Amino acid sequence: NDQGQTWSIPLRVGFRDIKFQNNGILLNGKPVIIRGIDLRQESLVNGVAQSVEDVEADLQAIKGIGLNLVRVIGMAPHPATAQLCDELGLFLVPHSGLNGVPASLLNVESLQSHLGHTMRSLMKRDGVHPSIIAWAVGDGLSPDPLTIDALTSLQEELRPVNDRPLIAGFYTTSPINLPPGLIGILQRPPYDIFEPLPSVTPESPWLYGGIGAFNVKLSPEEEQSAGQVRQADAMLHQLKSLSEMEISGYLIDSFADRRGVMPMLFMGATSNPSRITRGLYTLDRNERIVGQKVADAFGQMRINAPAVRVESSEFPVEFPIATLIIAAILLLGRRQNNVFRQNVQRVFAHTHGFFIDIRDRRYFQIGQSIVIALLVSATLGVLLECWLFIARMNFDLDYMLTLLVPWVELKSYLVVLAWNPLFGMAILTSLALLYILGHSVVLVLLTLPSKGNLGLRQSFSMVSWGMTHFLLLLPFGLFQFRLLGYEWFRISVATLFGLFVLWFVFRYVNMVRIALRISMRLSWLLLIVVTIIVLGTIFSLYESGYALFEYFNHFRTVILPWLAG
Repeated sequence: NDQGQTWSIPLRVGFRDIKFQNNGILLNGKPVIIRGIDLRQESLVNGVAQSVEDVEADLQAIKGIGLNLVRVIGMAPHPATAQLCDELGLFLVPHSGLNGVPASLLNVESLQSHLGHTMRSLMKRDGVHPSIIAWAVGDGLSPDPLTIDALTSLQEELRPVNDRPLIAGFYTTSPINLPPGLIGILQRPPYDIFEPLPSVTPESPWLYGGIGAFNVKLSPEEEQSAGQVRQADAMLHQLKSLSEMEISGYLIDSFADRRGVMPMLFMGATSNPSRITRGLYTLDRNERIVGQKVADAFGQMRINAPAVRVESSEFPVEFPIATLIIAAILLLGRRQNNVFRQNVQRVFAHTHGFFIDIRDRRYFQIGQSIVIALLVSATLGVLLECWLFIARMNFDLDYMLTLLVPWVELKSYLVVLAWNPLFGMAILTSLALLYILGHSVVLVLLTLPSKGNLGLRQSFSMVSWGMTHFLLLLPFGLFQFRLLGYEWFRISVATLFGLFVLWFVFRYVNMVRIALRISMRLSWLLLIVVTIIVLGTIFSLYESGYALFEYFNHFRTVILPWLAG
């Protein structure tokens, strides 16, 4: 400075020269296998507002387990992270936060500009630190030429700022040749427990990602013992498989619970549905059994995989019990009330005349209509909750729901419904009742221009009794849980339910015809026009706000072929 004084900042550096290759990396010319982990820098108490002491404690714990690389995901690293990694001798990979963007969107100029700005900001802030060996540009990408072109363009743009390679996670288990300076991560849906890892031998540097991301839910009791042991055993099987592959290394799924991300339907929900409990450490930084076993395994010359333990599935008795209660109420009503029994028979045998009686106010009882609405709604609630409960382990459905429900809070609510049968049946029954009431209001609005317009009581009775055919599906609630594991039954019951929905559409068209006193042809035309307007409005809102079509195309061209393979 002006006084001629000097000052310095000492740096304890753990490595200098890094070169990636397809069976590891060269650290100062010596081969090293990457043992990485994805770190979420947030805590249960302070969220992302972590202190330097918190960051250092995490990195010390990671190094103590035996890992040598940290990839900070979901956000830019804490400002102290790179300095601490320099001192501890840990590799560091900062992340842009980009995840699951289709190739067509990745090539949009505005997104490229924003991504380039994000990466340049990371590089200018932390680029002088030798612990950073690469920059993570994104995850969940499709391995197609459009994506590679976008990443290559980004790499050329960033090379003058910092020439360290870019790392990108691809939805694939079949590595492709990547241009120099681009490192790939093999990503796929969370694995079934003890599912063998697909063996790969890439020709260019690739990492295996998502290790330890198992498709299994831990109950509150299992979080302390049995479930953790099962996850730890399965993870050791994965590590043993990886030791036989010629890859640059691997990334364990997470150092701590995930929170605030799109919650996975199949990962379950206990007290906090937006939290995924599958890391080596909990969100409050308590170590799990899997962390201890992994640390022990890294200390051995050879990983000894334990015996396979198959998880048994429990039969949820809530479904048959609820089915029997609904059936008992229906049978009791038929037995004790002659008018109710006759109405149930007439609505199937003489639908046209039955609806005319309701329209002309000559023959209907609102009390019986309410009972029928409750029974139909409860039947749909039981069937839909059973299907949702089974499908909570289905990645395809989870991905589709994430596309259709882009709001985290609502998706979190679906997670709760999927894992809590009683609560789920109650909520779905309520939604079915609201659906009946909404259709009743629509029917009233449609009849307003006509002379013989309906009242809400009449329209409610017409819609409620028009859905009585769904009661024929009630027996499925007793046994379908056991059979939904078979593909032939899933296809059969889905087809049957579709036919029943089509049956309701025909009955609803008849209701509209009778209510408005119009021809069947005009009734169909009116229904088609209203449906097109409603669906078109919903699609336009989704497409403009969430690029729905692009994500569906991503699902069709990337996710489905990948799952089929």
